[in-house]
Amino acid sequence: MKAFTVFGLVLCLAIPTVGKADSLLAQNGLRAQGNGGNQIEVFTRAGFHGRDYFCAAGDYARRKLGAGATDRVMITRAPGGSPTRPNRRSMSFELFPAGAPIDDKNSFVLSPRNVGLSRTVAHSIHLCKEGRGRRLD
Repeated sequence: MKAFTVFGLVLCLAIPTVGKADSLLAQNGLRAQGNGGNQIEVFTRAGFHGRDYFCAAGDYARRKLGAGATDRVMITRAPGGSPTRPNRRSMSFELFPAGAPIDDKNSFVLSPRNVGLSRTVAHSIHLCKEGRGRRLD
């Protein structure tokens, strides 16, 4: 019985961390996680804007997926309910290799609702320096 209790305790402690293994706290304090392949989910927070979400997606792409400077991150889902975490809001990005034929919505406005908008990983990371000034490195 004691072995079963110890096993149950270990299992309970391990379960909450299973989904977080692929997550990253970006330079600006936003949490990003991979959703398989080149999919990136960035969790939204009050007071953060489009450039902040691109910063988190670019940071995740570079540090976790090994993306190059000219690879692109594109918004694939506008902010809304998270498909992976109940009661959380998030938006989704996809990483595309440099030179991939993508239908980019060219815009100077970095609205998180502008699905199809993309930026290079280098530009996205540069936005971390221009953003909220919450550098954690």
